[in-house]
Order: sequence, then C-alpha cells, then structure tokens
Amino acid sequence: MTVLFNKKKSFLVIAAIFLSFIFLNLAWAEKASANKVNDAQKTRKILKDVKDQLNGSTWEITLTQMTSEKKKRKTNDTLNFVDNQIKSKELTSDGFLPSNFTLSLKGEDIVIWETMQTSDKKGLAFWKGEVENGVMRGVLSRHLADNKVKDYSFVSSTKKELNPELVVEELESVSSEFIEEVEVVAAPDVEIAQDEAKIAQPELKEDPEQAAKSQKKEKTKKKKGWFR
Repeated sequence: MTVLFNKKKSFLVIAAIFLSFIFLNLAWAEKASANKVNDAQKTRKILKDVKDQLNGSTWEITLTQMTSEKKKRKTNDTLNFVDNQIKSKELTSDGFLPSNFTLSLKGEDIVIWETMQTSDKKGLAFWKGEVENGVMRGVLSRHLADNKVKDYSFVSSTKKELNPELVVEELESVSSEFIEEVEVVAAPDVEIAQDEAKIAQPELKEDPEQAAKSQKKEKTKKKKGWFR
C-alpha cells in the first residue's frame, strides 16, 4: 500500500512539473510575440519619422570619386527630397528623372535610404545614404552606358527645408518631365499613323472625259439662259 502511494505521489509530482514547464513555454512564447509586435511598431515609427524629416528637405553634398589615384575628383550636388522622391540637380541635367526612395533600419536607430535612377543616354545611378546627427553620408554608383562604373562617396555640408512654393514647383517639374518623356516616345507612332492614313486614302482625281461632259452641260445651260 505504501509503495502504491509513493508511486502515485511521484506521478503527480512529475505531472505538475510537466504542466509547469508547458505553462512557462506558453508565457515565454506570448512574451516573445509581444516583443516582436512592439519591435515592428517601433521600426515603423522610426522609418515614418525619418521619411517625414526627409520629405521637403534639400541637402548640399560633396561627392568624392573613389579611385586609386592620389588626386580625388570632387563635385558638388544638391539632393531634393519631395513627395517620397529624390531629385539630383546634377543628374537631372544628364537626363535622370526623380525616383522613389525606400527606407530600412540598420541596428536600432540608423535609417538607410536607397534609390535607383535611370537615363536613356547616361545609364544607371544607384544612391545609398544615411543620416546621423544631422549629417548625411553615403555612396553613389554610376553605371555608364559604355559599361564603365564610377563610384563616389558623399557627405552633406548643409541641410535646409524647402520652401512650400518650391515643393509645388518640384512636383510640377516632375509631372512635366514625365509627360514630356511620354510625348517624345509617343510622337513617332502618331506620325506613322498619319502617314499610313495618307497612304490608305489617296487623292481622288476627276476623269478627263467626265470633266469635258460637265463643261459642255454648263455651256448649254448658259445658252438657254439658266445663268444670268
């Protein structure tokens, strides 16, 4: 009897330990899930705050070509962030249109922005940058049409807020550039369609014999006094 009681007691102890282990795992899983949700919400908030800070801002940057040569080539540029798009003053002159940028979180609080811009004549441009303590740093990789690649590092010198009127002008400029590009592409098709219409509808010429009969009838009418 004592042996059976001890076995039963041992079983109950083991069962209690097992149930406690299950409940602890459930609690840990629930806590981990809650932490993931909180982390995701925190990340979204950080990215939204940075996007709001970038939009409507203009940055003066200095680019330094990454090369083995002792004398590094340096150029200045202006980056405008408007309506979730980036516009480079220098690249715009080379036919690069503004492009949407994406944000990602590096570590706990460093946000990286990236974008790719294209030009029919000048190839591709890949931008990647980050802002820390009010300073923007990053790299620009130019993939030229002749399969050459030129890489640059850049750092900002000043940051300013765009005037609301300038923001509107930037948006209108983006729209007009896009429309102009569409029209340039569509124009040859329109001309071809017009030429095909001319070919499909040749000019009708009057039969000489029929013209002679018409003139004869008019002369007869005049003789009879139908025309005064």
